Amino acid sequence: DDDDATDDDDATDDDDSAVDDDDATDDDDLADDDDSAVDDDDIADDDDIADDDDSAVDDDDVADDDDSAGDDDDSAIGDDDDSAIGDDDDSACIEETWYLDVDGDGQGSELSAVTDSDVDFSDLQGGAGWEYGSYAAFDSAGFGQLPTWTGTRWEASQSFQTPFLDAGGGHPGVDDLAWAVRRWTSDFDGTAQIELAFFDRDTGCGDGAHARVLHNGSQVWEYLNLPSSEVLQFVELTVSTGDELDFVIDPIFDAGCDDTQLVAIIDEVLPTVEACSQPVGYADNDDDCEDGDPTVGAGATEYCDGVDNDCNDAIDDSCTPFVMGDLVITEIMKNPSSVPDNDGEYFELFNPGAWAINLSGWEVRDDGIDNVIILGDLYVPAGGYAVLCRVSATATNGGFDCDYAYQGDMALGNDDDEVVLETPTDIEVCRVDYVDATFPDPNGKSMNLDPGSYNETDNDDGGNWCPATTQYGLGDSGTPGGDNDSCGP
Repeated sequence: DDDDATDDDDATDDDDSAVDDDDATDDDDLADDDDSAVDDDDIADDDDIADDDDSAVDDDDVADDDDSAGDDDDSAIGDDDDSAIGDDDDSACIEETWYLDVDGDGQGSELSAVTDSDVDFSDLQGGAGWEYGSYAAFDSAGFGQLPTWTGTRWEASQSFQTPFLDAGGGHPGVDDLAWAVRRWTSDFDGTAQIELAFFDRDTGCGDGAHARVLHNGSQVWEYLNLPSSEVLQFVELTVSTGDELDFVIDPIFDAGCDDTQLVAIIDEVLPTVEACSQPVGYADNDDDCEDGDPTVGAGATEYCDGVDNDCNDAIDDSCTPFVMGDLVITEIMKNPSSVPDNDGEYFELFNPGAWAINLSGWEVRDDGIDNVIILGDLYVPAGGYAVLCRVSATATNGGFDCDYAYQGDMALGNDDDEVVLETPTDIEVCRVDYVDATFPDPNGKSMNLDPGSYNETDNDDGGNWCPATTQYGLGDSGTPGGDNDSCGP
């Protein structure tokens, strides 16, 4: 313990001002030392075997430290291995089940509706994939279509016009015991879940009937001696496009009084994914009762549209009627210059609501003779757009994407005209009456509603419209399917 100004080799601490002596115990020098003792208070890092409280970062202790920066190389669980402060990458992730969200509404499903033999029953053989016929027991290759449509059912010419098939079931052949067969041809590859509902509709006489399902001629399910009250059963099958599923009413030994209910609801089983984070195209729930239809989902608006929108197993219960403003006309290209009017006209719809709206069966018209009925599904997404046009081919229409082509059934006048959209029950949901005196009258540019006026009141005022400025395709200006240009200064 002398006070020399230079190092010495005393066996105990000294107070010399020089640094880095080799004593066997701790000292209070200002820099690092190599003593074997731990947890000294130097201001820089050391290689002690336990934690230190130095202000520097990234030490190599075997346990956690409290440095203010992020990275350390400690082996203890709970430290972080990246540059963010406080992160912990050591613990394993917890996988969740993610459900395919086909329609992008934030709700997934394990099933996608394909067909319902009752709902899809029709006067068209092959409609929705269904044919209506008969064959002898287990002779699926001998399937023949029933020849006569009565307005409510398909039937043959045996006694009592059997065999016959109606929306809910049917009756086998009385004379020859031919099976009544409802055949569906698959339009997808995957797993089909089939819900079967069946019962004996006439228990007053006869020996009853059996129900069977055949897949490409091979039996995969049967229920013998159908009861008088409804039974539900489920069958899962792997199917390929073109596979034939036969839903059979078998008369046993006596076909008298074998009137039978047999309904098949077919859904496609959708894939799920186990992952720590959400995959693209998947949702964290399976609340959607009909994925593939963006108007349907738990909590959706129950519109008066013949669909169970809110997934409560009831159609149009306490439903909300469509009203003016549920959709808004936001853009009209009445006079393109890069292509003829007959090819390049279009108008755009915007949906300000929280759920998509399906325009199937709706009418587009003016107040004169122009009108068109929309055939098939046409969804206007929530908070999004749909573009209706004369010609859908981008090589012909000037270079924009069109969601529905109404062709020559509707023309947009270059002077004064109207664009009106109505529901199948004749409720006007949106309209624009444009006149040259108060609305813009551009050539080669769409009439463009200012984005701040996306409502059914403001779009009646021509002062809220202006010529579009954004060019598309061959050089005309407009924003079909996208947000409009501002009409402000």
